[in-house]
Amino acid sequence: MDRQETNPVQALTRAEYYKNWRNERKAKGLCFRCDDPVAKAGNVHCGKCSEKSRPYEIAIRAQRKKEGLCALGCGQVAAEGKVRCDDCVKSASEYQKTEYRKLKHEVVVAYGGECKCCKEQIEMLLTLDHKLNDGSIARRKSNYNALSHYRKVLAAGCPDTYQLLCWNCNYGKFRNGGICPHQTLTT
Repeated sequence: MDRQETNPVQALTRAEYYKNWRNERKAKGLCFRCDDPVAKAGNVHCGKCSEKSRPYEIAIRAQRKKEGLCALGCGQVAAEGKVRCDDCVKSASEYQKTEYRKLKHEVVVAYGGECKCCKEQIEMLLTLDHKLNDGSIARRKSNYNALSHYRKVLAAGCPDTYQLLCWNCNYGKFRNGGICPHQTLTT
């Protein structure tokens, strides 16, 4: 009998093992440092662990900044006039673009996948519209960007205060006093 069967855990690299471990902890809503529940959905630490680590993390970042190193701890020199290196900035930018596309797709699917006015279905041309025409007021109050807005809408269960419009209908509605020009055309 051959006992050289491979254990699936041994087949994982150290990085893959810890990535799986972190994903499991996050899915269960547990702190990465202790077994307490996280303070808020999306966080990785409970309130107690966050409080303990905050001063330490601030001091470490300040030391890296003083030495001219990337604040994220990758060991590279920070870009001139910045606190992060070019690689970390690029990596964060790529992550945000990927995250934005994923969240936008979820929102588009949740709101029917087409413009409510002209039935446009190309996802790149679709956007969320505030039905009550209060989008500028909401943006001023909470100072959000599209990525955080999509997160907020999905977390709220896609409320019916929004609708999906294409950019043309959305802008036309804005310029035409809250009514899309398509709706005022007579055929």
